[in-house]
Amino acid sequence: MDRIWSWAILAFFAFLLVVGIFAEAYPNSIYLPPLVGLVVLICAAWRLRRGLPSALSAQALIIIALGLAWMVLQTLPLPVSLWTKFPGHGFVLETLNAAKLAPSAMPMSLDPQTGFQDFLYLLSGIAIFLAGLSVPAQERRFVAFGICILAVVSSLLGLAQRFGGVTSPLQFFAAQGWINGGFFSNHNFLAAQLYCAIPFAAALAIGLGQKRMVHWAVAALFALAALIVYLAGLGATGSRAGIVFAMISVLLSAVLLWARSQIPNQTSGISSKAMIFLIAGLLLVTAQFGLAGILRLAQTDPVSDYRAVMATTSMEVARAYFPFGSGFGSFVPVYAIFEHPENLREFYVNHAHNDWLELFLEGGLPMALVLLLFVVWLLRAIFVLWRNAGPDDGLNKACVIIIGLLLAHSLTDYPLRTRMLLALFALCSSWLAVGPLPIAPKARRAAPNVPVAPQMGSTPMAPRREGPYFAPRPKAPES
Repeated sequence: MDRIWSWAILAFFAFLLVVGIFAEAYPNSIYLPPLVGLVVLICAAWRLRRGLPSALSAQALIIIALGLAWMVLQTLPLPVSLWTKFPGHGFVLETLNAAKLAPSAMPMSLDPQTGFQDFLYLLSGIAIFLAGLSVPAQERRFVAFGICILAVVSSLLGLAQRFGGVTSPLQFFAAQGWINGGFFSNHNFLAAQLYCAIPFAAALAIGLGQKRMVHWAVAALFALAALIVYLAGLGATGSRAGIVFAMISVLLSAVLLWARSQIPNQTSGISSKAMIFLIAGLLLVTAQFGLAGILRLAQTDPVSDYRAVMATTSMEVARAYFPFGSGFGSFVPVYAIFEHPENLREFYVNHAHNDWLELFLEGGLPMALVLLLFVVWLLRAIFVLWRNAGPDDGLNKACVIIIGLLLAHSLTDYPLRTRMLLALFALCSSWLAVGPLPIAPKARRAAPNVPVAPQMGSTPMAPRREGPYFAPRPKAPES
């Protein structure tokens, strides 16, 4: 049953990856992910009916509930005497008066309809978070391996789009001006999927080798083959930001491999440790040199020089609507109000290209406090993991790398506003919330290959007799 559940999670990941390509032809398809996510959420909640796996997971759910509660409060209708007093809402009343319309009850959010769509969008991530909590420890490798395979498929699609050109039938978003993005409408997001797969591939390779599930040479070939495919896909995207984060991902993955080789483990001898160093060095040297060459050929992001302007204007908007924010989903209309004429471009600004800043703009001080709680929770979860990590926690450490990369990327873009990357972020957070895997007793860790003899019946086995092979029979006691 656990393996079926793992397959269901991977199928949901694949669905979130490909559903975006149907949005233009079938606009109502955007409602499919929350519906399927609701089913996954109910199934995950049923699997967790006996309780949550850790206190960290309960704390994470409280933080999620606080964020969702603030989203809902922003969409509730308020009396005219109340909503007109919120900062930045005076122009709405002036507009109604100019149109000779009587003001009525309105929500705090300036775009509640889009805010509701954002709420539905988050259902997929929450469903994956609960599903990740319900994945048994022995199934994590299978799920991580499936995510690596999805990244391989995306990389190959990106290469096919690159070689096929703009007229290729595989260009799903060419009409919008985006190419080489795989299943995504932006090449930066495909690059994000690929650099997130690198730590998983590294952790899987070293874990399979240490567990003696495959030969070390096979583990090394798996890591090298995955890295080559991901590097080729990154080159096809031409994303400078993605390539830079990929270089960081490879470096941190090599450090992860190096650190895991220091864990005492009797199952891995000198040759296996040498293979760990070989894999780590191979990943580090090959990828860093390859990515450095690709970076020189990467195309320049058209909004790279415009990010400072967007950040400055977004801060103006955030100050105008402080402390309650303009409402989730309202970035586009409120940004247009504050946009300076000399900064106008041929494209309109749909996001701040800094998710931390955009969440503060839309959610105000309450959302800033929720984000602060999340950062504190994340640091505590990392501390618990590193303090109690065992030889089987490589995937959890890979999750820390992935979470850190996505949060850092969110300072210059909005990768978590894509369903698949949000789901990956939620999965990594859930595995981190479960905490370190149980560590065997000290005696078993010292000699994990020594079998424990099972008891035969109720009589304990006699201790082995020490001494010569042939010894005189003991005399019978005198009567």
